[in-house]
Amino acid sequence: MSNTALAKPAPLKLDQAVVKRKALRQLVRNGLVESGLPAEAATVFMENLRDLGLDALLPAIQVCVFVDIDVLMGQRSVLHNQQAMNTMLRRFIQAGAGTALLRTLFPAVSLQTIDSIRQDLNVAPPIVAEELSPDDHSYMRRTWGQLCAQMHDPRERYLALHESLPRYSLYTLFCALNQGYSQPRART
Repeated sequence: MSNTALAKPAPLKLDQAVVKRKALRQLVRNGLVESGLPAEAATVFMENLRDLGLDALLPAIQVCVFVDIDVLMGQRSVLHNQQAMNTMLRRFIQAGAGTALLRTLFPAVSLQTIDSIRQDLNVAPPIVAEELSPDDHSYMRRTWGQLCAQMHDPRERYLALHESLPRYSLYTLFCALNQGYSQPRART
């Protein structure tokens, strides 16, 4: 079913007295005219409210709820993206990613959140990168080049690299990939 077919659903009518009372109180608080009620109707309403009381007006009140499908679908999409990002972040932490890599790939995530997830997963932050064997280093470089050609998302690339060299943490792989760039070179 397309969004255009769902764009103008019939309003949901709420008949519960409690809901009607709350809606009436909110209308009065917001100001009847400001809420969109014509001035003449607002005057009659306020006179009846004063003379008859709130409960006497309930039969004349209908509360309707309109659901904006586009907004609802947008919120669903945002929630789905947040869940996917959280799942990916957890995978990175489980794979032993260092804070620098996490902050680079997940800039909106706070250090407090990273620490909390590490604590949740019982994963300590990496301290020292292992040295790759020459064969593993060569394999890592070739694999990384292929992944860069195949995948647009750097997060997916790092996870795929880790899957191809699971004995090393992401911290180790990140350090090996950036070898020579992160250390200052001596001037001659």
